[in-house]
Amino acid sequence: TARNQHPDIVIAALERDMAAARASAADSLADPTFRVEFNDNTRSSGVLPDQLGFRKYMLEQSFPLGGKRDLRRSIADADTADAQARQDQVANELAARIKALQAQRYLAQAGLRVLNEQRGLLDRTVEAADRGYAQGRIGQEGALNSRLARNRLEIEIARLQGDIRQLDARLNGLLGRDTSAMLQPPFGLAPMPRPERLQFESL
Repeated sequence: TARNQHPDIVIAALERDMAAARASAADSLADPTFRVEFNDNTRSSGVLPDQLGFRKYMLEQSFPLGGKRDLRRSIADADTADAQARQDQVANELAARIKALQAQRYLAQAGLRVLNEQRGLLDRTVEAADRGYAQGRIGQEGALNSRLARNRLEIEIARLQGDIRQLDARLNGLLGRDTSAMLQPPFGLAPMPRPERLQFESL
């Protein structure tokens, strides 16, 4: 989706197509020129003379000196290859940004799951503290501390949820979608390459 819809990719593809179009016509000859001359004519007040001496019809075609057409073609082919390389670079950079965002989303979602588990434990702790305070087994300070701990956790959960919404909006933007569009939570991180692929010679 991103490779087809992202504005940077679309612009790079158009630049590549324009370079390819220029390359296809780089070694073409210029358009011929057709010319007509009137000589030994009697003048007239109009566009054409009253009497014609003779007319000369000429078709002119310019030919570049040897090697110039091949040179123009080589330069145009190099421009096309450069435009293709720029498109590949933009696509690779976009893919890297998407992968980085996906990794951040995965970590944020994993952190949110851990915090939600902790919230469940704190909920039970608060309930136990409230019962203990009601029965006089613990003091007011103990009951308040458990509630303060749960409130701090709720604040952290809300902050992390906001971070996830921002990451989702950024990822939607890279995918050329509406920033508020729903996204599936990431299922995991991309697998690490095999060790032999990480050797310096292979890279």
